[in-house]
Amino acid sequence: MNAWHSEAVSIVNRLLGGRDIASLAGLGMATLTCLFLQIMLKFTAKASGIKNLGWLRLFLCLALGLGVALASAVAVSLYVCPLIPDSGISRGVLIGLPVVASLGVAIPLQMVLLQGNYGQVLFAYVAALIAAALFAMGVSAAIESASFGEGELLRIKQRTSTMERGMGK
Repeated sequence: MNAWHSEAVSIVNRLLGGRDIASLAGLGMATLTCLFLQIMLKFTAKASGIKNLGWLRLFLCLALGLGVALASAVAVSLYVCPLIPDSGISRGVLIGLPVVASLGVAIPLQMVLLQGNYGQVLFAYVAALIAAALFAMGVSAAIESASFGEGELLRIKQRTSTMERGMGK
């Protein structure tokens, strides 16, 4: 069970762009992304024609969908990927099997919760995931640019103070 937990944490860290989920920035980014995913699922489900959308149903759908995808990714990473010698094929399997598990397990279970047909639920879930992935990439890029800019600003301040000392100010 410890291997499953550590592999799940490793996969989530990779999805967050290398940030540690235990750090405050990683936890904040994961929380914001999940909140954004919840809001986007509400909009996309309504746009696809699903009615009777409660926040609890949407939360259960997200937990179910993300849980199935993460569990299948961990299982593939622990049991299938070590058997495949080529890393390119291994990466493809690591991406493909969770998608198949989501299509075969998570979407039909979400159909029951959202009381919609397969196409409606699939559209709502995939559109919300794409929007949340774009949101996470944007937040990650903003954090990276802010940290890079802060380092550059510090370097410029040091260079300016060195020049001022050299000029005798």
